[in-house]
This record gives sequence, structure tokens and C-alpha cells, in this order.
Amino acid sequence: MDSHAIEKSKTGKVSSIDISKIIAFISFLGGSLILLTYLISGVKSLLGIGLMYFFAVVVLNVFYFVILFLRILFYKSQRQKALLSIGILLINVPICFMYIKVAMLTQSFNYVD
Repeated sequence: MDSHAIEKSKTGKVSSIDISKIIAFISFLGGSLILLTYLISGVKSLLGIGLMYFFAVVVLNVFYFVILFLRILFYKSQRQKALLSIGILLINVPICFMYIKVAMLTQSFNYVD
């Protein structure tokens, strides 16, 4: 993520719009790392770790989705940026389901406990 893309508000704080983009990016990277590690190692305990990570990321992403949705409703000047950030958050949904399907399909081929 480009450090110049993160804008500070007039109070000097990073906005929730920028935080949501960072969370979406970290969610994607974390899930990718867990899946890749599982595919390479075959360690089945990574499936449980991945599932816990999935639930934690869902809670965090839904929280920021609600914040961004409220920004759309109450701050018309930030509507376009908030919609873009919601789109970035939502991109992770089909990726997550694809990762779950890949893990399920490859589970029977990995035998390391």
C-alpha cells in the first residue's frame, strides 16, 4: 500500500476509510499466508487456525463495513471514498470462499498431522 495514499484528517488522525483499506489488505495477506502455508506443509492444524482467522476477520470487516455505511449516510462529501472502501472490503468475500474451497479440496491429499 502506498504511504502517500493514506491521508490524515484535519485533526491529524488517519480516517476510518483509510483504516478499512489497510484492514482489507491485511485480511487478504493473512488469509493467503495461512492457505499457502497449509498447501505447502499439509499441517491440518492450520485449518483450525484459518477458521479462527476467518471469524476474526469477518467481525473486523463487518465492523468497518458498518462504519463506512454510516459515513455514506451522514457524510455526503465522503460518499465516493466510502463506497470505494466498501468495494475493497467486499472483494475479500469471494476470495475467502475460494480459499475455503481450495482448502477443503486439498484436505484429503495432505496427511501430515
